[in-house]
Formats: sequence, C-alpha cells, structure tokens
Amino acid sequence: MTRRLIPTAPKTLPVLEPRFRVKAHHLRKVYLLFFIIFGVLAVMAAVAWQSIRRAEHSGDWLNQTYATIHALDLTLSHLRAGDAAVRTFVLSGDTHDMAVIREAFGEMGDHWQTARALLRHQDELAPAIDALDGLIAAREDWGRKITAAREAGTGDEVQGLLAADASAGGMADIIRAFSRLRAGQLDLIGARDAESFRQMQTTRWIEGVGIAVNLVLFAAVLWLIRDDQAAHERLHRTLRDANEQLEARVRERTHDLVAANEKLTLENLERQWSNQALEHQLRYNQQIVNSVEDLVFVTTKVLNVTRINPAVTHCTGWAEKDILGKSLDSVVALTAADSPVAGWEAVALALRDGRDLSGQVANLTTKSGARLAATLSLFPLRDGNKVVGSVFILRPDPSTHSRNA
Repeated sequence: MTRRLIPTAPKTLPVLEPRFRVKAHHLRKVYLLFFIIFGVLAVMAAVAWQSIRRAEHSGDWLNQTYATIHALDLTLSHLRAGDAAVRTFVLSGDTHDMAVIREAFGEMGDHWQTARALLRHQDELAPAIDALDGLIAAREDWGRKITAAREAGTGDEVQGLLAADASAGGMADIIRAFSRLRAGQLDLIGARDAESFRQMQTTRWIEGVGIAVNLVLFAAVLWLIRDDQAAHERLHRTLRDANEQLEARVRERTHDLVAANEKLTLENLERQWSNQALEHQLRYNQQIVNSVEDLVFVTTKVLNVTRINPAVTHCTGWAEKDILGKSLDSVVALTAADSPVAGWEAVALALRDGRDLSGQVANLTTKSGARLAATLSLFPLRDGNKVVGSVFILRPDPSTHSRNA
C-alpha cells in the first residue's frame, strides 16, 4: 500500500489571549496543589484512624492481659485453698472439709480453663502452660490419693504422701510457675505501654508534619496567584514572537513534506516492481522444480526435509505431510563398497566443505516398504559463504521403478 504524506497549506496561527493561557496554566498548578493538600489531609485522617484503631486494640489487649492475670491469681488462690482444705481434712477427717476441697478444686479448674483460653494466642507460652497443666493435674491427683487414704484410715500411706510432697516441693513448683506466668504478663503490659507511647509520638509527629506541609502548600497557592498577574505582560510578548516564528517553520515544514512525498512515491514504485519480479521468479522456479521427473528433496543443514516435489509423492506414495520434518536418511539409504555408513559420511563431508556431490548409489523406501534403487546428487544451499541447507536429487533406476510400479 502506497503511503503519501499530505502537506497542509501554511496559515497564520491566531495569537491566543495571554491572560487565558496564563490562568489555565496556573489553574492546573493550583488544582495540583489542592489535590496534594487533600492528599495530605487524607493521610493525616488515615493515620489518626489507625492510631484510634491501635488504641482500641491496645485497650482490648490490656483488658485481656489484666483478665489473664486475674484468672491466674484466682486459680492459684483456689488451688492453695484446696491444698489447705486437703491438709485440714487429713488432720480432722471432717466430711465438711471434703465439700470445701471439691468446691476449691472445682473453682480452680474453671479459672485455670479461663486463663488457658486467654493465653491461647501466646504460642511462646505453650510449653510453660502445658508444664503447669501437668503440675496442677498432679496436685489434684495427690489430693485425691491423700483424701482417699485418710478416709480408708491408712495412716502410714497418708504420712508417706505428705512426706513425698514435702520432699518434692510440688506446691512450691506450682507457685513459682504461676509467678513466672504472671510476671511475663506484667512484662507484656509494660512493653505494650512503651509501644503505645511510641505510636502516639509517631502520630503526633506525622500530624505536625502534615500541618506544616499544608501551610507551605497554601503559601505556594498564594504565590502562584500573585505570579499569574506578573506573567501576563511577559507572556503576551512571548506569544507574539512565537507566532511569527511558527509561521516561518510551517512554511519550511510544508516544503520538506512535498519533497518527502515525491521521494516516498518513487521508493514505493520501485519496491512494488521489485516484489513483482521476485514473486514472478519464485513462481517460475516452483514450476520448474515441480515439472522435473527426478525426485527433489530440500533439507536443512542437519538433513531434515523441508520441501519435496510432486515426483516424490508419485514415485514413493509418501504424502508431503508424512515426510516433512523427518530426517532424509529415514527414507533414503546410501550404500558404498566398504560400509553402509560411508555414503552419509561422504554427504556430511560435502556439506561441510560446501561442494556438490553426485553419483551416490542409494535405496529409496516407498510408503508400502518397497526399495527403489536410485542415484543421488547433492547441491548445497548457501547464504553468502555459509551452507544453510541442501537439495538432494534422486534419479530412480528405470528398471527397478517399473518393476515396483
């Protein structure tokens, strides 16, 4: 398709009203500054909202931590009460103390489950909680055993359990474990308080910077409005001079476009003539190749078939789709006096050296499996000094071809 540059006639451009142009220019800047101001306000609002959210989250977390400490204190308190009731029951044997033991250990279990639920998100405390859970279970088991022994009247077993507990220090271990958990929660409260303070300071700093930036931007808006008034006269003179220069450049550009049109039209005609001649030559070469009776195989440098002529299909029965892309040695076997491989070695040497090869004895395999004796010739295809492919021409032995036909 022929491209043509259409020149436009030069014309005098009207001088634009300088006041309107300057105002439009500054108006965009004012809009941009107000957009930035609103953006800063939005950031400040987002920071304030995030600070409120963090404060709410910190308050919830603080309440949960205090609830955890309270649950731990109640658990330890009821465990101590249950332990004291067990020892009282051992001394008195009063059944009223058994009710106190059951109530104390029941309350202790409820508060411990509450504390575990509140601590479930603190994964680093899971080993300590599991260990404490085992100590509490062991303490409850010790209480059941000693009360059972007291009810059964086996004083020796009771003395043995008391002595074992005194030597093992079971209750002391539980108290230390509860103290560590409680101290850890208090440390978390201190850390969260420090973090809340830092966040508050950061929020104050961001809000202060935002206010300062907005003040600077408002000052810039006022400066732009004042600068607009001072630029009116300057721009009027500049636009008048620019309009005169533009007219001269339009005339020069029109002359260049006319010359470019003439050159481009000539190049398009030459390109069309060249393409037509090339297409004619390609069709002529195709007709020549298709009309010969010899079998023509066009291959790549590694002997993969890329094209065949109709004589190949007529002689062997192989359709073009069956043979394209395959290696030539899958349908053509070269023979020599010394070894079956020597023929293809000669072909490889000829391709490497870029020389023709003829008179090679070959056997062509048809689609039905029959063998046709033929004579093979090789003609390398070159791109400059580089061999990029090859053309193989096989001339079947007339007697073998007629016999197989």
